[in-house]
Amino acid sequence: MGAVLLGLLALTACDGFGRTAARVIPALEVLDPELASDPLPCDEPLPTRSPGSDCVIDELTCGDVIEGYSGAGQRLFGDAIYKNAFCTVERNHYDNAPEASYRLLVPSNRMAHVQLDSNCADLDVVAIAWEETDRCPTERHAIHECEMDVSSGGGRITVATVDRPQRYILAVDGKNGAEGNFRLTVECNEYR
Repeated sequence: MGAVLLGLLALTACDGFGRTAARVIPALEVLDPELASDPLPCDEPLPTRSPGSDCVIDELTCGDVIEGYSGAGQRLFGDAIYKNAFCTVERNHYDNAPEASYRLLVPSNRMAHVQLDSNCADLDVVAIAWEETDRCPTERHAIHECEMDVSSGGGRITVATVDRPQRYILAVDGKNGAEGNFRLTVECNEYR
């Protein structure tokens, strides 16, 4: 059975087939959560507000599903900040792409699972713990917590809180200057 699922997962590289197969075999959605969602339109940028003076486009909470365009953001983050904060060791030329940034408040004793769907461009999702609400972090700031998924075509990160709520800057950034439409889904469950 495992070999069959792996073979079917390999076939899901073709968008249409993967989503069709996932409807017939729900276990494929567990292996690749992006197969559960409809593909995003790629011909036109999705309407997205411009970020405010604090660099975030909007506030997100548990249960939110949003769609946007990463090119509507600013070029504030890049390889240096991601490496200094230990988000990733890879250099993917994030400096060349604007990132769409959101503020995410995770309540205490919760795990937040953030799913990025981005069939239009090679975008990555990152969560940086950041309590300040009037500005965004730079490479000069000490960042104590960062999660990033650099998988192609989307990704999934999980952040957890214990006895107090935690604020994060949640960003969608493109490798090598990539910009595109995306969908972010925030699902939370009790942690302890």
